[in-house]
Amino acid sequence: MDITKVRYSLILLFGFVFFIPSGSFVIATVKACAAFALFYFLPGVFLSKKLLDKCNLLSGSVLAVLVGVCFHIVYVYLLGFCGISFNMYVLLAPGVVCAVLADYYKVQLPKNDPRELYLVLAGVIFFLLTYNLAPGEDANGHLMVITMILEEKSVPLTYTLYPELSLSYHMGFHVIVSEIEYTTGVGTLLSVTGSLFGVFVIFSSYLCVKSFYTEKAGLISGILIGFGVLPLLYYLSYGAYASIVLFVMQPLVIFLLYSKDFSDIPLLSLVLAAGVMSHSSFLLFWIPLLTFFEKYKMLIPSFVLSLVLSIPHLVRIQSSYSLQEVVQLYHLWYVPEVFRVQMIAERIGVLVFVCGILGFIFLKRREFIFFLVWVLSLLFLALTSVVDVEFPFWFVLFANRLVDFMVIPLAFLVSIFVSEIGKKKYYLLVLLLVLPLVPHFYSIPRSSEGLLFPTDSPEFAADQEGIVWLLQNTDESVIILNDWWTGTGSSWITSLGMRRLIFPFLYVHDHFLDILDIPEKSRDILWVGLTPDSEESHELLTNWGVDYIFL
Repeated sequence: MDITKVRYSLILLFGFVFFIPSGSFVIATVKACAAFALFYFLPGVFLSKKLLDKCNLLSGSVLAVLVGVCFHIVYVYLLGFCGISFNMYVLLAPGVVCAVLADYYKVQLPKNDPRELYLVLAGVIFFLLTYNLAPGEDANGHLMVITMILEEKSVPLTYTLYPELSLSYHMGFHVIVSEIEYTTGVGTLLSVTGSLFGVFVIFSSYLCVKSFYTEKAGLISGILIGFGVLPLLYYLSYGAYASIVLFVMQPLVIFLLYSKDFSDIPLLSLVLAAGVMSHSSFLLFWIPLLTFFEKYKMLIPSFVLSLVLSIPHLVRIQSSYSLQEVVQLYHLWYVPEVFRVQMIAERIGVLVFVCGILGFIFLKRREFIFFLVWVLSLLFLALTSVVDVEFPFWFVLFANRLVDFMVIPLAFLVSIFVSEIGKKKYYLLVLLLVLPLVPHFYSIPRSSEGLLFPTDSPEFAADQEGIVWLLQNTDESVIILNDWWTGTGSSWITSLGMRRLIFPFLYVHDHFLDILDIPEKSRDILWVGLTPDSEESHELLTNWGVDYIFL
């Protein structure tokens, strides 16, 4: 097989840029590129050395970066679990070791395949269309977690402003953003990194479908997942970046599984652990993976080892919910998002759904069962919301998200269907699937410069002016009464102003609704709104320790 000879130790020379003071966009960009090369590519290329012969130069390089990303997620989690803070030398150490080992074992990259340039073009177009999307409300929580990681140089155990709350959120994406921001000295890289992970979804989808079907179907799947279905664009615009990492990890696991090499057990375990640390719903992916247990014995030891590697995250999970929390989750999210048939059309698309179902025709028996279980397990869990079936954690399985997660297997099935039916004219069918999404790319809100955070909202821009005033005129220990914990600009004070709020926007599964008495306080606050100068209102504000009111 043709190979590309690389001397990986020479890449370490780029490490000198980390010690150049940041002062311009060019320097920050060079530092970011060096970080991806030294933090992710070098560890990844050594760890995935036995899989590179299944790739070409471009896809193999992206595979190395993805494996390196998974390694760093688990690595930083383990450092935090051991009470070790990261610094530049700690972050560089794995890359240095792996570069030396890669040279020692003479790891080489495969030759380039010009057909993969289509994926590069698709990735560049996708990035340019999405890097400046106005981040939605979910970005509020992500921003706060990243700020805490950068402050502690570690994965935090509790919220800085709310030490009474344990932090159990899956922080895989936040670890990567924090490392890049720490390296470059540039803040608010959420949107850019999120778009970059969107590009990674394109490549991981290609590798996945190529591994069990054909390269043509893989190329089609990469293009379709980026431009033919809505959830990826929707999650970027809403700021739900962890879900995008989920879309990267699932195809990557399938690709590794089809490597059929028992020596890949540690690598598969690493990716499985990183998946759990990046999104809790990754655990649902184990349902279809169970169908492979008999054929791929490597899954059993990989599963066990992944649980061991996931301990730093699993020990944080708080699985008990009070009745009050269940009621809140039920009324705020579960009921409004009960499954409706229209969700298929709105969130996936009728044509994608129909072509995906037809794609089953071309699958072999093992893949047929796997994809059938994958799609039906998600659809079944979504349908339980219609009949109010209760089982463990039923109230956190929202139908809209479950329907969104169906888009990955369906997009893969569509690519197989199109590659078989379209023959040499398959690009016309791809165009037919992509065209309906073109208006969405152009109509979705774009961000402009804000005082503290990019936004497309004049109201939020005005709220940021107030947050700047708080930063300049108040002590960090003040407590602020705000409108509400969701849907308001004031809820961003915790992430942008690092001031404690009465109604903060935090990870709901950290039980802040219960521990901070949010429902009770929301009832009491009516007194303040109706009679702000009354003795009862002043007593409430005093008991809560309120210093300022931000409305």
